[in-house]
Amino acid sequence: DPGSQQAAEHSLAVFNDVVRRYDIDGVHIDDYFYPYPITEGGAKVPFPDDDSWAKYQAAGGELKRDDWRRKNINDLIEQIYQTTHAIKPHVRFGISPFGIGRAGKAPGISGFDQYEQLHADAALWLNEGWCDYFTPQLYWPIAQKPQSFPVLLDYWRSENRQSRYIWPGLFTSRVGDKRRVFEMQEIPAQIEVIRSRSDSPGHVHFSMKALLQNREGLADALKAGVYRSDVLSPAMTWLDDTPPAPPKLATERTANNGLTLKLTSSDGEPAWLWGVWVRTDGNWAFTTYPGQTKSIDLAASTTEWVVTAVDRCGNESPRVAGQ
Repeated sequence: DPGSQQAAEHSLAVFNDVVRRYDIDGVHIDDYFYPYPITEGGAKVPFPDDDSWAKYQAAGGELKRDDWRRKNINDLIEQIYQTTHAIKPHVRFGISPFGIGRAGKAPGISGFDQYEQLHADAALWLNEGWCDYFTPQLYWPIAQKPQSFPVLLDYWRSENRQSRYIWPGLFTSRVGDKRRVFEMQEIPAQIEVIRSRSDSPGHVHFSMKALLQNREGLADALKAGVYRSDVLSPAMTWLDDTPPAPPKLATERTANNGLTLKLTSSDGEPAWLWGVWVRTDGNWAFTTYPGQTKSIDLAASTTEWVVTAVDRCGNESPRVAGQ
């Protein structure tokens, strides 16, 4: 019950405990706030929060019940965001709400109203910047007008007053699903729509199952197309905008006349990732490596290389070149 102070405090304590004790990249919450409506015998079953509602009223609370429920969720979202960064500033906090916000907000869009039904004021969380990335579940095809993928994407972008990252959720598991089929080409097409908006530099797949199973050749198509090159996630400069120091590089020749590139951080902050550009046979290629990588073997035909250190918030160091 989000209206129970004990339940809210326990939930927050669990989040904080995980952040404190584990080396995680982020905290991610899905689209369950107050539960989706259920019915019995054709009638909606009310959420059982009479006790917490009565306590709120007895304490002098003046909000209407629906507004009080929304405030309960709003308060918890803000607290998770603030306490997560107080414990570990680099840990991202992301939210993946239902893809439609409120009825009538996006032109031509109809469907489930999470504001009224889930008491989820998702636009407010984005307006206030209570997340580092925002993943609305845009689980409909581009051509489906009542839930238009591009229209909903643009709506959420218009609510992004704090310049957080909008990384839409894609219903990738619909590919090859006999019950709710997407054509395989729908997913690359949606990615291209996202990339056509310069302030929307990413997306999230639900779920990995379709990619691991390579349904209808989707994983192969992505690797050959929109994923043909490695990329770095954009920096979250509101968490940390200080770039790491440039890396130290050393090289040595291998027995087959190849080249080993040795990587070392040049200050006390170890690299989280290495970004490496290599020119081989006249062509540049970019690859990312985990920060614990100490050396990279390059082909004998390599003529130039450029390396940058990347910290946990995505900031890049000055680039160091060699040849």
